[in-house]
Amino acid sequence: RFEVYYPNHVFRLTLLVHRVQMYGSAGLSSSLPPPINAASAEAWDDGEGDSKETSVLFDPDLPELPKAENGSMVTVLQVSNTMIGSGIFAFPSILAKCGVLLTTVLTLGFGSIVVGSMLMLVTAGKQVGVMDFSLLVQKVLGHRARQLSDFCIFAGCCGALMSYVNVIGSLGSLFMGQCFPQQDLWINTYTGFMIAFTILFCLPFGMLRSYGELAIISGLSAFFIACTLVFVANSEAVHSGGGRYPLRLWPTNGQDVFGSLGGIAYATSCQYVVFESRQSMIKAKRPYFPACLWAATMLGCTYLLTMATLGYTLFGPGVSSDVMLSFDQKNWKSLVGYFFVVMHLLFYIPNDFIIMRHYLFKVWGLNVRQMPTFQYVTATVLLFAIPVTIMASIPKEDVAGSFALLLNLTGSLPSGLNGFLIPGVIGCILFSDDENLRKMYYFALLTAAIGVILTFLVSGLEVVQFIEACQSPGGCSSY
Repeated sequence: RFEVYYPNHVFRLTLLVHRVQMYGSAGLSSSLPPPINAASAEAWDDGEGDSKETSVLFDPDLPELPKAENGSMVTVLQVSNTMIGSGIFAFPSILAKCGVLLTTVLTLGFGSIVVGSMLMLVTAGKQVGVMDFSLLVQKVLGHRARQLSDFCIFAGCCGALMSYVNVIGSLGSLFMGQCFPQQDLWINTYTGFMIAFTILFCLPFGMLRSYGELAIISGLSAFFIACTLVFVANSEAVHSGGGRYPLRLWPTNGQDVFGSLGGIAYATSCQYVVFESRQSMIKAKRPYFPACLWAATMLGCTYLLTMATLGYTLFGPGVSSDVMLSFDQKNWKSLVGYFFVVMHLLFYIPNDFIIMRHYLFKVWGLNVRQMPTFQYVTATVLLFAIPVTIMASIPKEDVAGSFALLLNLTGSLPSGLNGFLIPGVIGCILFSDDENLRKMYYFALLTAAIGVILTFLVSGLEVVQFIEACQSPGGCSSY
């Protein structure tokens, strides 16, 4: 009995200590104390710890936590870059529907709510002793809520990746067609360029395990989006109509404004990276984390509104949901803009892919940083194939409509749930009885209400509008 029972007892005690370190306070890189009793640690993983520790998907010799090596400027750059993505290319279309005044108010308003909700999550994490988004959801809302949240973040990032490869395939094929007009090459096609270049450029960077390791790649992505803005600002000669359109001040109709909320939410929300970005900061720099979030959001909103203004004045009310598709495809000068956009997204895709993979494995309580190399590489390749395969199967004539639907649904469904509804509910539960946090409680109510609107109302409207567009003479691209 001693030979059988004693090793098992010691093993379970070792696992309990390990789970307290991993799930309590993000280990030694956090300034928070770990949970003080075994029951709370057991409740946080609901028995998933044992299966994880004995799983072929777990290697205890690999680090649990990201390296704390980023400074303030790197954090600002990385968070702002996470906001931008491909949503920036839809902003001229949003301005065409909402008008410049309302677009500005909504963008800055959503950006402010995003920062407030991220700081609210950090406060909530400190209160319950969990500096991890998934485990905070589990501690406050339960095990099933955490699994739903993790899966929705995975689905949202997957939708975002599909929109990125959509743009790469669309613009890349136009670029290759202009460079090699006489060559009937597979790589000149929408599908061929998308598959070849995403695998060649993005998959190697996707092998990085942590969000915080993307600093250099984020810098390159931000550089190419700045180049794109300069290109659009100086592209009056590229536009075949000549001249620029005056800005639309007021929205076209209420339905278009309501439908645009998903795209704005998508372009500004990044709450699910708040703990990863904080843990990746040098510990001495973490007191400046709130200031970094505000600076990153203002920088991101500046990018978005600049593209909205420049794109609309260039193409007017008829601007495409992806502004780059509005350029004259037969003009060789458009190739410069296509090149900048494709390079921006090729360096950006690893950002959302790493987040997508991180939360998918959290659905099963697994830490992707501790996955053995062979299983890790295999899972990475298979996951990377999902968005590329889906978008490669969409007919070229439906690309523009599919791009707009993906952006809007990615904003209204997963972003609405994880960026607004869940943080708002967590704040309402934790801060309702604390008089010192009364203002944060009211802010949590506002955040949760926005989450309800985005998750249930806006997403339903967008699907109905897309179906109506597909049944119209203009086809799905008219959406």
